[in-house]
Amino acid sequence: MADIRCEDPDLQLDVDMMILDYTLFRSIKAQLQFLSGGLDDNEGVGRSHEALHLLTIFDSFIQIFNEHHPSYEHNTGLTFRLDILEFLVLLSGLSSGPSPHFKNVMLEKLKARAQDDIQARRKWQAARRSHLRRLEKHPATASKTDVVDGDVERQIYEAWTHQHTAGRGSDPRVIKVLLLFHLIPRFMVISAKFSDLIDQSLDQRWMQVACELMLRSGLESLRFQTLDPQADTVPSLEDCFAWGYVDPGDFPDRGATAAWDEEVVDLVNQMFRLPASSTSVEGVEDPEWTKLRISTLQEFSIVADAPLVSRENCFDQLAEKYPLEDFVRKLVGVLQNIWELSCRDEYLGKPVLVEIEEGHLQSLDIVGTEFDEFASNVGLPRRFDALGGIDVTMGHSEQSLNERFQHELQRVRRVNGRYNRATPVVKLED
Repeated sequence: MADIRCEDPDLQLDVDMMILDYTLFRSIKAQLQFLSGGLDDNEGVGRSHEALHLLTIFDSFIQIFNEHHPSYEHNTGLTFRLDILEFLVLLSGLSSGPSPHFKNVMLEKLKARAQDDIQARRKWQAARRSHLRRLEKHPATASKTDVVDGDVERQIYEAWTHQHTAGRGSDPRVIKVLLLFHLIPRFMVISAKFSDLIDQSLDQRWMQVACELMLRSGLESLRFQTLDPQADTVPSLEDCFAWGYVDPGDFPDRGATAAWDEEVVDLVNQMFRLPASSTSVEGVEDPEWTKLRISTLQEFSIVADAPLVSRENCFDQLAEKYPLEDFVRKLVGVLQNIWELSCRDEYLGKPVLVEIEEGHLQSLDIVGTEFDEFASNVGLPRRFDALGGIDVTMGHSEQSLNERFQHELQRVRRVNGRYNRATPVVKLED
């Protein structure tokens, strides 16, 4: 059947949105399935291929979408899912060297983004120091724990600030590695958006994974700084642990970046605040987070003049105590839970085309025989290789998704040669 959608711009937008939602959903699902097998799963070649294939389709189609609808602003549900996909793609690229999934130009963009994130963390650090100074001037309002924790933090950070190095020359490969630090702001933003979506505070399991992410990031950064004293673009240990609640009065500059506006930054800040119903004092950091964060940071306790061998022993002990593979599995588990809960009908729900694949339209209350009638009316034949499955690639009255995608992809390629690359690009900025 000939493609006539362009005669009706509103219909074209609706159909393109359905395809975009569908390809994004499928890409996230494939990334989660790939990562659930670990980063070095010899039996996961098929999952890896499928994840890359679906990522390429989504990456290409979102560019087609932007070509057709340059002024369209994505809704919060889609941007939330975009955040999840970007996080999972970066996580899948973790390695000891430059990732094969990312070209040098993309790694440079990641480093530039990381510098924005580092500056935002340092604004947070300044706000936290301002808060502690205010408490010191008014000891009646400060708890003993606040003062002690502040002193402990300073001692640990100072011990690592002027550390001994291996004395080697600068190695440019160090700063091209995909750092775990790249994941921290994204993880915090996804978590804050999710907490706001379900209107609930995040539990201790989440806190443990978040703290371990900070620990693993700090460990990685300190290793690089020890190997290469010129790696000044690598975040400090303090940058990695600069997360928690800060009173807005101490934080006039919210630390917004090109990627995250002040509204998102406020969501992240509120995520660490003790709910007002839990305390008579407003603006208090969740004590569970405070306790877990400082106890995790204390894993880096070391005397200020410790020799290089002692510091390297510390690295080895932490790496053994917190294995990367186990940590990735826990991190993926948290993202999996966030993803699955957000897809419930009471929150974001599933894309319409995904529901059709599953044999229902729950979001429209079209189920059972009513859905069978709907499927028959629009020319969707049932396929019984999966219980209740609907084959959305075999429609009689409309082009299939694959045909539609190929048609649009070829058209855009003719117009603009930039779509002829072989590998997908992670959407880091608009």
